[in-house]
Amino acid sequence: MQAVGVTTTPTPGSTPAAGRPTVGVATPTATAAAVYFALQAVAGVVLWIGVAVSDQVRSWLELVPARPEVTDAFFPADVVVIVSSALAAWALWRARPWALVPVWCTVGGVVYPTVYLGAWVASTEGSGDVALGIMVVTSALSCGAAVLVWRAGRHAGGGERSGS
Repeated sequence: MQAVGVTTTPTPGSTPAAGRPTVGVATPTATAAAVYFALQAVAGVVLWIGVAVSDQVRSWLELVPARPEVTDAFFPADVVVIVSSALAAWALWRARPWALVPVWCTVGGVVYPTVYLGAWVASTEGSGDVALGIMVVTSALSCGAAVLVWRAGRHAGGGERSGS
């Protein structure tokens, strides 16, 4: 079974060690997804730094202005998403066969709060619009990147069925 986003060409200059496979080369799709997930991790860090140091940024994202702890409650989960996104980027870039695990964990980590924020905005008088807008874009791009990498791995690995 071929790994997701991996070609069978070893990296230039690599030689197989006894009992160890050579490192694969990421496909263009996996490379593009790796860049996206790396940028997403960096953007997540920048966003939370902005929330911590700028009252203006915090005001754009605040869900309950009188209770900043409501917005702050998203921080621990975002740390997990930042780490999984960075791990996904590294795994895709290095063409690791398990790369889809952190990719799909990242997708779940961004889609869940997007649905939550959608319900929040719908059930309140619109507080959280900016946060929801950011999350809708992030969710769409993350899902798109994950599906492209998954499909590329299926087709490269011989998992293609007739008619698909």
